[in-house]
Amino acid sequence: MSPPVSLRRDDFVAQVSAQSLDVNTLNRDSRMLNVDVGAADLDGNGAISGAGEAGALFDQVDRLDRDGSGVTMMLARDDRARATAAPIAAIGDLANAPGLQLRANEAMPGISQGAGRPRTTGVLGQAPGPFGPGGPFGPPNPLHVARQLQVQTIEGRVTQALRQDPPDLNRVYSEMGKLGKNEAATFVRDLRLNHNELYQTLGNGAANDPDTKATVLSDEPALTQGIIQRQAKSLGRTALHGMPSEAVAALTQVPRADRADVVRELQATDNTGFRALAQVARDTQDPVLLDAFRRAGVRP
Repeated sequence: MSPPVSLRRDDFVAQVSAQSLDVNTLNRDSRMLNVDVGAADLDGNGAISGAGEAGALFDQVDRLDRDGSGVTMMLARDDRARATAAPIAAIGDLANAPGLQLRANEAMPGISQGAGRPRTTGVLGQAPGPFGPGGPFGPPNPLHVARQLQVQTIEGRVTQALRQDPPDLNRVYSEMGKLGKNEAATFVRDLRLNHNELYQTLGNGAANDPDTKATVLSDEPALTQGIIQRQAKSLGRTALHGMPSEAVAALTQVPRADRADVVRELQATDNTGFRALAQVARDTQDPVLLDAFRRAGVRP
């Protein structure tokens, strides 16, 4: 059996920080599936550059890993590549970083073709052309579509196991283990918002499985907090610069269970946007806005 393949955070930062990596190019690379590249673009200039943003990019890829360390990232173990290997290959290819390419190929042979060697395959290639598979005007990327179908099948099995009487928790743990970290967190978020009885069942049984426990108690709340922060930022801009009906529509699109948290986040981070939204609530007396303010414990 081959030894584990891991990558240290400081090694990653050292190889990436001197480069300027285009966010859109990384996002279009199919190997970056389930990595929120934009969250690492701390200054919002459309590029990943400098040690701070390189570290943030490492953290986003590391969300796919469950080795329990923020200092190292596991790329392969027990002769099986982890979900982190493909993103590291994509980043290594774009940054022309031989160390990252080598590590990725050790974990998954052939996933990186090395600096200066253009990739030509449609599924594992670099960013597609605008009309190619996965491009903004092209057909869906086959890899993305196949994985989405796999995830839907796994989620269906977990839901079925949770609905059994008694719930088949062993099957739940087994199927949840087939999901990536972000995939599992997204699924648990959907259960919490739309199938609360199943979410409660999962939560009650999570103590018996470390990965599921981490998903319920850590990964899903972290995912939700990031979503709420982005929603609050967008809502504040809309309240300030848009029509009142646009602000109402923006908050209406937020799941009701999250609206109060979005209002509180807006109040804490953007007082000008919060006051603009409060004015919209007073002027329109819209029930969605008033309900969100009431449940947030603040007066519009």
